[in-house]
Amino acid sequence: EIQSLRRAQREAATDAQAAWDTAEEFFLLLLDVPRVSARLQVWHLEVSFQERFEALSKPTADIQAACEAVLDCVIIRHLLGFALFAGNYLNGGTPRGRADGFALEALGQLHTVKSSQAAGGTTLVDYIMQQMERAHPGELDAIFAPQGAADTIGRASRWKASDLAAELADLRLQIAAMERTARPRSDEEADADAAFARHAEVLALCRAELDALASRQYALEHRWEELCRWFHISFEGPRKTTTDEFFGIWDGYLKDIQLALQAKQLREKRRRTTTGVEGGAAARRPRRL
Repeated sequence: EIQSLRRAQREAATDAQAAWDTAEEFFLLLLDVPRVSARLQVWHLEVSFQERFEALSKPTADIQAACEAVLDCVIIRHLLGFALFAGNYLNGGTPRGRADGFALEALGQLHTVKSSQAAGGTTLVDYIMQQMERAHPGELDAIFAPQGAADTIGRASRWKASDLAAELADLRLQIAAMERTARPRSDEEADADAAFARHAEVLALCRAELDALASRQYALEHRWEELCRWFHISFEGPRKTTTDEFFGIWDGYLKDIQLALQAKQLREKRRRTTTGVEGGAAARRPRRL
């Protein structure tokens, strides 16, 4: 576009009657600004930086918090323990009934295992929820509280750490390239174009923020590796498990548990309401003399 305008400008120089439209005249004036293309690139990067930074920083924090929740939350361990216990009970009498663990994908299948005896289609998830309520009352309410571990894991399930790392590396390269562009090549150039030279300082601050984020992602990478080792899943190679896959499985399992808990609480509420209505009717019934 710039080259086309320059060519048209040269051609119009020989035509005394040539007149520019307002938009073309504006762009021609803009092209007279020194290093206008570089200025526009630097300005665009600075203006969009904070939004792009937040788009990387917040997901990184979400994944880090989810790693801590899964590794350190005692409620998560209780849910895993009951899932393992139920699986061993169902496989009793076979070698699979003495397992020390299970494939993570099995968490997403528990809601499909239904009881053949209980009415209403009771599933293994219902059983685990009931055992949690009996053995550890209040823990499920805690994990499903706003901003609790379930919310944290749900947010992390939307992000893939490897993609965030790649996007950060790309943004750091762009900042470095723009720093070189904005940096004055001599003291004379800095004095002649002090406004543009100040952009180098702004970009240096952007680079410092990205360096700090890179350190956080490095710490996350090691925490993620620790979590994968704990669950005996691959964290590298062609068969590696990604963060969105891992936390997606957990998010699905927790939502199944939450639905079972909500159904139980609704039944109890209806039972209390029915009991209250029947009690009130009995109190109003006239006595025989």
